[in-house]
Amino acid sequence: MRRVEVAPGVELDVRDEGSGEKGVAVLLHGFPESSHSWRHQVQPLVAAGWRVLVPDQRGYASSSAPSEISAYRGDVLADDVIALLNDIDADDAVIIGHDWGAIVTWHVGQRHPSRCRALIAASVPYTPWPVHPIENLQAVHGDEFFYILYFQAPGIADGKTYPIVICNDFFQQGSVRWAECSNEKVKDRKVVPQHPCGAGAARSDRFKFSADLQHRRLFTTDGCACREPHR
Repeated sequence: MRRVEVAPGVELDVRDEGSGEKGVAVLLHGFPESSHSWRHQVQPLVAAGWRVLVPDQRGYASSSAPSEISAYRGDVLADDVIALLNDIDADDAVIIGHDWGAIVTWHVGQRHPSRCRALIAASVPYTPWPVHPIENLQAVHGDEFFYILYFQAPGIADGKTYPIVICNDFFQQGSVRWAECSNEKVKDRKVVPQHPCGAGAARSDRFKFSADLQHRRLFTTDGCACREPHR
């Protein structure tokens, strides 16, 4: 890992490997994850001649986590990717994103098409929002619990949810149990479908993800990212 400044006061931890003979590939993780999510893909790409950049995106793991909601807008996150390319003097790259990383990937393609050799967005197709995303989710889910809507009030999810509880269930059972904690009691709020990276994850991987999650404001960050993803 090395540290790269992508904006004034914002630094990302980046895994940087490979010769770059075939080009540059940037791998963008989803929520609530880190660069560790791409651990199985890095070496095959390096062996094929690619230079691979795998950042812990802003707000995740030990990378900088600005407190302002506007610091997580889609255009800002896309510019972080371009800053990584500028750091290694790369003209372009294949941008590969999964989950929330896929949303960032679409923004990179929209804002910086000349810097994109290709785009690969896993699990999240391009979405032209008919209305503001939060209004759209409220219309779809109504009074039902939905994690992005729960994250909209800064600090609430961060203060009431134990990341270690979520992480253990997320990577051991293959599902996320959003738990609201009060007086040492855990009340289940929601179970969402199996995560593709989760089921059967090794014990060492669960510890790694737990460590990445434990000290981060990821819940509010995720809500912030969805406030203005169309910008």
